[in-house]
Parts: sequence; structure tokens; C-alpha cells
Amino acid sequence: MPKVGIVGTTTCGTTLAVILARRGVDVHLWARTQPEAHALAAARQNTRFLPSVSFPPTLSVSASAQDAFADAELVIIAVPSQALRANARRVGAAFPRGAIIVSAAKGLEMRTAKRMSEVLAD
Repeated sequence: MPKVGIVGTTTCGTTLAVILARRGVDVHLWARTQPEAHALAAARQNTRFLPSVSFPPTLSVSASAQDAFADAELVIIAVPSQALRANARRVGAAFPRGAIIVSAAKGLEMRTAKRMSEVLAD
């Protein structure tokens, strides 16, 4: 079974995680803090952004980047464009070598006017 790690627990990241998990994909959603990870895992839904959508059994949540991205074949970064650089710096070292990295963020970084692919390349 393929494994996907997702950065971003807002509407976009959670939605992508649920869609993939419903298709039987092993999905690990990374939360920035342990309390956030615990709340999402305990409720088995994102009560803040998608309160009526339950997490499928193949969706797990962790505040540990090493756990969330271990052996991931695909990493999806689904954060606001202005938070992409900070998030990539925070967890990028945990991405497995050879994993495909996909940015679900749109727009340009305000400070540099770079596309999201350019921010990730930096």
C-alpha cells in the first residue's frame, strides 16, 4: 500500500488526506503541535475545518515529522503560500530521499515573488 505524508491540517490538507484515505491509501497527516495532533486523532475528524467528515481508518495524525513522513512515497504540502517556506524548513529534513514532493499551495511568496515550486527548490 502506498504511503502519503501531508503537511497542513487546515481544510485543504485535511480534505486531501480524507480523499486519499478513503481510497485505501495509508495517509499520515502532520500536525504542528502535539495538542493539535492529539485532538485530531481523538476526534477522528477535524472539528475546526471539516466538522462533519470522519477520518477513515487508514488516516493517522502525528506531531512527529519523522513518524508522519517515514517511508512516504509522496509528500503533499498543503499550507498557505506564505507559510510554505517555514513549514518546508521545519519538516523537510524528515522527507524520505526519493519521495515525490507536491505543493498544493497556490500563489507567489510575497517577500520574494517566487512561485511555490521555487520556494521549495530553495
